Amino acid sequence: MKRMLMIFIALVLFCTAVDAQESSADESPVVFPDVPRMIVHQEGFLNFDKFEFLDGTKIKRSDLNDVLCTAPENERLVKKASFWNGVGIAGSIAFIGGLAGACLIENDYAALACSAVSLAGAVSIVFSFRGIYYQTRAVDNYNLYALGLEREE
Repeated sequence: MKRMLMIFIALVLFCTAVDAQESSADESPVVFPDVPRMIVHQEGFLNFDKFEFLDGTKIKRSDLNDVLCTAPENERLVKKASFWNGVGIAGSIAFIGGLAGACLIENDYAALACSAVSLAGAVSIVFSFRGIYYQTRAVDNYNLYALGLEREE
């Protein structure tokens, strides 16, 4: 009798162990293929030139160009965006300097020249928004590259 009871308990434990292994194999986590790291705009007012990955990880401006250059053909767009950003910085300096010069100088001709410099700086600031266009185009190229697609021109 003791022998039969021991065989019964061993058989129940064996069946339970086999059943547990089969159920754990059925409940294995689904393995997704590598999901590309897509870049999207950050939410918020005036965040037209700030980006983040799709999972919410924010990208610093200094790191954005390094990320974008991993996609082919983006190096040219990144250089153009950097050039136009430089034009915007130079235009801002010219605008502020011309405005300050026009306010501080008492000579009418010099004040007129400073006003012209200030106007030229304002125009170059407007032209510098072209850099945002090139940057967003590079982001589009990067996203298409991450998905394995190509841009049709």
